[in-house]
Amino acid sequence: MRQALKDSYLKIDADIKEFHKSKTDFSGSTLCTCIIKGRNLYVSNVGDSRTILISSSEILQLTRQQRPDDPFELARILMSGGRVFPLKYPDGKPNGPHRVWLPEVDFPGLAMSRSIGDSKLHQYGVTSQPDVVDITLKPNDRTLVIGSNGLFEYLSNQEVCDTIMQYYEAS
Repeated sequence: MRQALKDSYLKIDADIKEFHKSKTDFSGSTLCTCIIKGRNLYVSNVGDSRTILISSSEILQLTRQQRPDDPFELARILMSGGRVFPLKYPDGKPNGPHRVWLPEVDFPGLAMSRSIGDSKLHQYGVTSQPDVVDITLKPNDRTLVIGSNGLFEYLSNQEVCDTIMQYYEAS
């Protein structure tokens, strides 16, 4: 299952590039997938989204948001000739997250280090290769939450859990 998920992400990325040509040069997306097979949960991720598993006793973060300032991600991008730095205010102070830039021009400024699409940056270290984790589900596991950076940039795992569980417990 792990290899099937990895292969499927690469195939999705290749198909999008083939069928949409230049539309994906500087346009892409994050992608999370969760597959439950029996008691096994497989989770794959590309980009800056996150998946958490909420049980009755804990919150388990299953994926990491793949950002350009992560040391592993940064090394791959720099070795491929890409550049990584945040936007800057006129006074030189950082403005926002680290971003991936083309070698000789301050464009496009992608704020994640892996994606489906964004094909021009794939030659500079951005990849569609997902991280994949698998766990065995337990009887006290309650719900999965898959959210983009738009959610997890502003709310902690605990705050998301507290919000979701209000509705879970009411049903």
